[in-house]
Amino acid sequence: MKTSSPVIFIALVAIFGATHWANAQGGLGQPANLQINGKMVQLDKYVNVVEGTPFYNTEYEKATVVLTDGRVEKNVMVKLNLQAKEMWFLNQSGQEVIASDPINAVIFINGSGDTSGIFITKYTMDSNVVPDGWYELMKKGEASLLKEFFKSYTEHKEYGASTPKMALVTEERFFVWSNQNHKFTRVKNLQDIAEVLNSPEVNNYMASKKKNSKSENDFKEIIGYYNTSLKK
Repeated sequence: MKTSSPVIFIALVAIFGATHWANAQGGLGQPANLQINGKMVQLDKYVNVVEGTPFYNTEYEKATVVLTDGRVEKNVMVKLNLQAKEMWFLNQSGQEVIASDPINAVIFINGSGDTSGIFITKYTMDSNVVPDGWYELMKKGEASLLKEFFKSYTEHKEYGASTPKMALVTEERFFVWSNQNHKFTRVKNLQDIAEVLNSPEVNNYMASKKKNSKSENDFKEIIGYYNTSLKK
């Protein structure tokens, strides 16, 4: 499934970002006519996990869900399963369900009605280029900074135990998505980002920076600088 990524990506940000998601928030409570297809959660799936969590948020939180067919479901109680790359939600009966419909984005809404996190999928960019997963949108523009919380298992087998115990380890990975050339690139430091952006303005800007910096704030700063330079 390939999407018209720049159009969808820009439209998503423009529609929601410009209004602080006001139109997407709606009223309180679980929606009465929730229309997201899915299957029931296997409740014992992580019974052997003794350390770590597969989720971004361990409790269900209110979110707006933007599906690839254009539907926008408001006030959905959601947990993002980062290990299985799934969206779990509560249906009208309060049952835990795994969404099967393809999703563009999940926008978490805090108790004050403000956006507390935006997670997008490959369908918001280009599903032929971007791997499956949930990517937190850290900085948006012609170039966007995304963060993935990559989950992996480690095994602990106790002496005499028939079943090994599992731990889930989280690794933060950063990526740059370019609307211009449809490239999705993992970056580990500022120099990686500069090479992806391939901009004289950024190269000049980098002269006073530590090229091996792995700071998230530095990543956001250079992406912001690049996007601003395109408007001059």
